[in-house]
Order: sequence, then C-alpha cells, then structure tokens
Amino acid sequence: MAKEAVKSEIELFVISKARALREQANFSQSELAFKLEVSNGFIGQVESPNSPSKYN
Repeated sequence: MAKEAVKSEIELFVISKARALREQANFSQSELAFKLEVSNGFIGQVESPNSPSKYN
C-alpha cells in the first residue's frame, strides 16, 4: 500500500501560493507547463498536497 505524503505547514503554503499565482496569471496548468518547458504532470504534482514531490 502506498504511503500518503505528509506535508509540513510551509510546504502546504508553497503549494497554495504556487496555485494562486498561476491562477492570478490566468494560466491553466497546461499553459504554465508549456511556458516552463516541463510536463503537465509536473505542474500537477507541484500543486498537489498528496504528491511526495519536493521543490528543490
């Protein structure tokens, strides 16, 4: 069984801020991924509180 990722308060803040800034710029996840030259899935992982991804 997969272990659920536990996020710290600061990680949850970063996730929320990243999503809010994307939405404020009026970009979809796909549009932002295209502009940053990353996959759509990466943007989804960055914005997901359940993803084990780190933001290094």
